[in-house]
Amino acid sequence: MENLVKIYNLDRYETLLNLKRINKLFDGFYEEETDIISPLCLENSQKTIELLEFRYSLLTVINTIRFILKVVLDYYTPDQNLKDEYTEIYSELLSLRSNPENYEKITYPTVCEFVENRYLDYLTGTQNFTKTRNFVMLAIMLFAVPLKLHHLLNIEWNCYEGIDFDDTLENTVNIIKKHGDFFLVINKGSIVNQIIIPLNHYILHRLIGIYTSKFLKNKHHFFSTATGLPITKPNMSNGFINFTRKELGLGLTIYDIRKIWQKTNKNVNEEQLRAFTF
Repeated sequence: MENLVKIYNLDRYETLLNLKRINKLFDGFYEEETDIISPLCLENSQKTIELLEFRYSLLTVINTIRFILKVVLDYYTPDQNLKDEYTEIYSELLSLRSNPENYEKITYPTVCEFVENRYLDYLTGTQNFTKTRNFVMLAIMLFAVPLKLHHLLNIEWNCYEGIDFDDTLENTVNIIKKHGDFFLVINKGSIVNQIIIPLNHYILHRLIGIYTSKFLKNKHHFFSTATGLPITKPNMSNGFINFTRKELGLGLTIYDIRKIWQKTNKNVNEEQLRAFTF
């Protein structure tokens, strides 16, 4: 701890408080007598944020995530993907703090009703690319599983004769078309750990059909820019907020959708739960 205090010019009391707070979530994270920190327990960012939100106020959660992100991960962990996950969480928490009314004014059924009432407008293929992309992304998050932002940005599209699930193992997140049906396929290193979620909701199936036939620009990035280039995290986040603000009258983040989905869908199947926490 003393090294952290010195290197990052931290307040010693606040540093110790943060270490002990995380220790309450993960026993063995910090050993005060030996001054040893074991950061491996932080590898599941979703579990970390869930445990923090269960125990502490929003401000405390924000301060703890800031400490984890700027100190623990920076000092101990070179994993850029993990840092990106915590950065995303931190940004969404700040957004929630600035707009707490989001959780009071919107519910999962309300957003689902919006999609159900509007999806026919998108099946005509006359809506512009950006609106269609955001609408399809919203439908996937509602009726399948709300993936994290960095996974949404890197979905691979696969559609060819004879494709099977094990053909996607080289890609982390995939949407495939197999015998006329669509599937979300997530790979975690081996076929044993593969997650397969049928995208069989009637609205979702029809939307993906029109999107892939008329709007898909880049098979390596299912959700891309209008020109087919990979979209950046800020552009995706801001575009989604602007889209929901115009369409729903309330700017929602991807994190907002994840929270209302989680709150409502407590009895989802095992595959959806695994995909959500991935």
